[in-house]
Amino acid sequence: MGLLGGVGSGKTLVAGMLGSLGAAVIDADKIGHEVLKNRTIKAQIRRRFGKEVFTPKGNISRTRLARAAFASIKDIRALNRITHPEILKRMKREIAEVKKAREAKAVVLDAPLLLEAGLASLCDRLIYVQAGKVLRRKRTSRSRKWNPEDFRRREAMQMPLEKKRRRASLVIDNSGTRPKTLAQVHKIWQALTGTNNPHNPRS
Repeated sequence: MGLLGGVGSGKTLVAGMLGSLGAAVIDADKIGHEVLKNRTIKAQIRRRFGKEVFTPKGNISRTRLARAAFASIKDIRALNRITHPEILKRMKREIAEVKKAREAKAVVLDAPLLLEAGLASLCDRLIYVQAGKVLRRKRTSRSRKWNPEDFRRREAMQMPLEKKRRRASLVIDNSGTRPKTLAQVHKIWQALTGTNNPHNPRS
């Protein structure tokens, strides 16, 4: 399963709920953290974005890199060309490992740019996590300390939400309370896996 949605829609929340029910969650953001430690990737980023995005210890500052990359479409595409091939390779490897272990009933891909990165081909189902813009802006202000311009710039760099919505076969409305979202997740989980265990989540 692949999760789609706008910035701050709650894709990671939904991924966590699916994980508690028995899905194996593959977190592209976490993989992205690891990729930025790769020496080859670091060298390419230094050449493209300069030493300004590095800390005094020689590590990439994600905050500085994000500020530089989201300055324009050209910059974010340059960063994606550097990092996405390695992220995709690692995600495929993790999917293969999960399938080989045969322990999870489903695999969930939690990737901010799932369609943009070409990850949809790895998914049997796409689920759109829906929430209004005002609510999403409030969430990112609270959780990520983004100002309205940060939100606008990040949103503008992604595929239009209507296109994402059309690609999905299932929708979860995450504009209400957590229990309401969880109820929708349970319903989808049961439909896709034939399992109904809302009171016995996987540890």
